[in-house]
Amino acid sequence: MIRRRACIVLTITSALLLSRPISSAQPAAAKIYRVGVLNPAAWDADSPGWNDFVAEMTKRGYVEGRNLVFEKRFADLPDNFDLLDKLAAELVELKVDVIYAARGTPSALAAKKATTTIPIVFYSSSDPVGNGLVASLSRPGGNLTGSAILGGDTASKRLQFFAEAIGKLTTVAYIQPVGTRSFPWYAPYAATVTKAAKLLGITVLFVDVESFSELEPLVKRLVRQGIGGATLLEGQSDVQQRRRAAALFIENRLPSMGDAREGFLLDYDVQFRLAAETAAKYVDKILKGAKPADLPVEQVSTYQLVINLKTARALGLNISPSLLQQADEVIQ
Repeated sequence: MIRRRACIVLTITSALLLSRPISSAQPAAAKIYRVGVLNPAAWDADSPGWNDFVAEMTKRGYVEGRNLVFEKRFADLPDNFDLLDKLAAELVELKVDVIYAARGTPSALAAKKATTTIPIVFYSSSDPVGNGLVASLSRPGGNLTGSAILGGDTASKRLQFFAEAIGKLTTVAYIQPVGTRSFPWYAPYAATVTKAAKLLGITVLFVDVESFSELEPLVKRLVRQGIGGATLLEGQSDVQQRRRAAALFIENRLPSMGDAREGFLLDYDVQFRLAAETAAKYVDKILKGAKPADLPVEQVSTYQLVINLKTARALGLNISPSLLQQADEVIQ
């Protein structure tokens, strides 16, 4: 009888063990998310916007190679201006979980053209409603959301600070890649700049370049023509290109507007770090199940004036104490 009972217990125990799912004995594998990155500029590991985005994703628990894969596509504009649509289509074919449209409107428009189903988060579009990215800021609709900046307002104030820094400014050249004029944001931006310049008694020249290699002869020609200042519409250029441009302006003693941390004389703009953090926050929410249509476009409204005194000295400029007092950061 005892043997019989032992046999029955052994049989029941074995059956229970066999009935358990094998997977319950092992931890479930963590999901690996795939984020497509569409950038109109060349790959640049030093880009503050990119580093800020990655840092915020890390804070939210995403680690590249562990639970996150970035599928990066970079167009290297302006030399490959027609490449964005093709790269966006590649990301759609890869069936990524979300597309991060870096560096503003051009990549966001290309991504929108490529898919109506994969969520898209854009970084710092100057006018997402006017550019046709979203229906409204509060109710984006569709599959896009992100952050917006007030580009025209900052452009006017930047020019005003620039004129004050130089003291006597009569002409400014806005250097831009060929094709820039075709973007929806360009016409209102150019009109705003032209209006602000007129109020300041400044003539604005909008100059197109086919590639970055044209910049050096162009700068030399502008100096010969007596142009008083310049700026590089830098949305599509990478950090190394911008640093070379800043050095080129200094070498030719031409004051320039641009990221002062990269060597340009002066800049007044929104804090793009906040735009990158917003993008990462929205990518996180979407990966957790949120829909872009339900995530209002966030407007970045924190501005900063940065002046590079080292560049000013190289150009022989004396920045007034009153302007320095207004600066949020002064680079020595």
